[in-house]
Amino acid sequence: MSALERVQKVIDRISYSRIAGLEVNHGTVSIAGEGHGDTRSAEERRHLWIEVAVPRRDARDGVVRMGYGGKRYLPEDASEGDIVRAVFGAISAYEEHERREFFTVDGRAVFGPHIMLNAMLWASTDTDWKERS
Repeated sequence: MSALERVQKVIDRISYSRIAGLEVNHGTVSIAGEGHGDTRSAEERRHLWIEVAVPRRDARDGVVRMGYGGKRYLPEDASEGDIVRAVFGAISAYEEHERREFFTVDGRAVFGPHIMLNAMLWASTDTDWKERS
């Protein structure tokens, strides 16, 4: 059984009922090699990946479209436990991202995942931290 088939077999056993339409995509990708000093073959440079995909309402315009959680890479010899933990982590990160987009104060996503670094740096100088007595 190929590594890709092993990943599919484990993914088929996973469910997460909190998100309707949740899909866990998977595949392989070759990392840079030729011309970059990497003498491994294309097959040796292949990496497995998984990615969460969910039909969801977009936080900006309210339109329902697929949202993607970003690829997570696995070693070819990933165990079943490694695969399950990677999927769990991908779902957790996806939920956190969406929560940050939809949690608002006065209509603004104050913990939004897309806030620019300059805005975060500016805001970090104005805190309400207090000493505990």
